[in-house]
Amino acid sequence: MGLRTSWRTVVAFWDHLFEASELGIGRWLRRRQKKPPSHPIRRRNYFPTGESLEQRQLLTTVFFATGSSLFVFEGAGNEVLQVNLNAASANTITVDYATSNGTATAGSDYTSTSGTLTFAPNETSKTISVPIINDTADEDDETFSATLSNPTNATLGFPSNVTVTIFDNDNPPTVQFASSGYSVLETGGSITIEAVLSTASGKTITVNYATSNGSATSGSGWTSSTRRS
Repeated sequence: MGLRTSWRTVVAFWDHLFEASELGIGRWLRRRQKKPPSHPIRRRNYFPTGESLEQRQLLTTVFFATGSSLFVFEGAGNEVLQVNLNAASANTITVDYATSNGTATAGSDYTSTSGTLTFAPNETSKTISVPIINDTADEDDETFSATLSNPTNATLGFPSNVTVTIFDNDNPPTVQFASSGYSVLETGGSITIEAVLSTASGKTITVNYATSNGSATSGSGWTSSTRRS
């Protein structure tokens, strides 16, 4: 017949063993002798309680799965940001999100976006869609950011902030004179000749200009002018 014992006996044995290892065998024996027979054995919690399981949920992290740096072409329509949990949770998890300007400006380069993501129990992935505005201005590549904040039943993981670069898709403008011919009276003193761009630009545009003789001679009928503008 095999040896039988109860869990109560096993737990009591290990409890005594742990206590002895902590105090030293001499101190443990003296301590046991001082205890009355009715003294309850100090129990240890060998298995997770409801409280420790709840604390485990706080180890769940929420983060941008797409990394901390992304790019999107201006004509793409939307940039989709994926937000993940590092593990499924038995709790409902929420996290706030919001975009903010970098060199890009909300309303002209992208649409400001904010709200709250809600992960139902066992859900691990959500997405945020940020509309990208396709303008006609030639400009430098520009950036905006998206940030996660205020998680419930979870903590912020890495990254909780992402920078998105918008790649411009517009051709540079052309520059030309507003008119192909101008006239001025000899007594007029000077003439203004206007140069224009084919479309507005987000960049600084420069162009060289210079005058040259026609039937008039520089120095006698007019003054030569050369400059970069």
